[in-house]
Amino acid sequence: MLKQIISGMLIAVVLQGTAFAGEFLGPKKKVPAGDNLKAIYHSITKNETRNPDDYDSPEAFANFREIETTGLRAKTVYRSSNPIDSKTNKVRHSYADKLAREAGIQAEIDLADTDSAVEGFFRSSGARKKYCYGLYRDGKLFNVRLRGSGMYSADWPNIAEAFRFMLYNDGPYLIHCRIGRDRAGFFSMLTAALAGATVDDLRRDYMQTYCNYNHLSPKSYEYEVIRMLKADRILYYIAHPEYARDKRPMPKTISVRDIVPEEAAVNFFKTALGFSDEEILALQEKLKGQETASDAEAF
Repeated sequence: MLKQIISGMLIAVVLQGTAFAGEFLGPKKKVPAGDNLKAIYHSITKNETRNPDDYDSPEAFANFREIETTGLRAKTVYRSSNPIDSKTNKVRHSYADKLAREAGIQAEIDLADTDSAVEGFFRSSGARKKYCYGLYRDGKLFNVRLRGSGMYSADWPNIAEAFRFMLYNDGPYLIHCRIGRDRAGFFSMLTAALAGATVDDLRRDYMQTYCNYNHLSPKSYEYEVIRMLKADRILYYIAHPEYARDKRPMPKTISVRDIVPEEAAVNFFKTALGFSDEEILALQEKLKGQETASDAEAF
């Protein structure tokens, strides 16, 4: 009991000492300093291990899950840690590959690896026995290495190519980067937003990775800081692509309350990715419902 009281007092002190107090204690959203995020990252990494017994389930350990949001057709889009990288994603990759098999994944989008890296992963005979090798062999694995969190205009052509791969291939789809957090988080958020997800849906799905890896509670201070400084800023970027990291700095204080995710995503596909109205509609129909005969003929 004493430990809980002390913890609560410490959180209150931190909140009063940062601009983040407004988000918790009042209606105005304010964003804490970047150093605060770095400190939180440092503190929560101790909860990450490569022992599956330290996690609630194989899915949590592999950060593998179906994206379940408003508008998105069930069992259509999944995200995970890297199922083919046996070097950086040791142990987890085998779990992610097995879960991909169980989910019946038909097309894989890898946002972390170059062609040479992917070729290197599949050189060993053991790797060629994995489920995802079959996708690679059959041309159902698209790979590109996005910068940072994917929020760079220099990557718009690569992101557009990844979505066109999705458009020309049937799901279920698997989206991943290295650990399935930043680049996969951005791409997953844009995908779900295009299908009609709500702001709360997008926040919840993005933050589930931290619940999986770092055992964060959705009611914790750390959860809220990361949600504000990561999830909300990705959504704001989707609504305002002019704030790509290689274009101009995003305002320190932002709000996503008035963003309509689907409208923002449609605009992003048009202005940033160069998609036509017909391409956007066809992709939405793959994500939301059955493809029409006319769309099937067009693509």
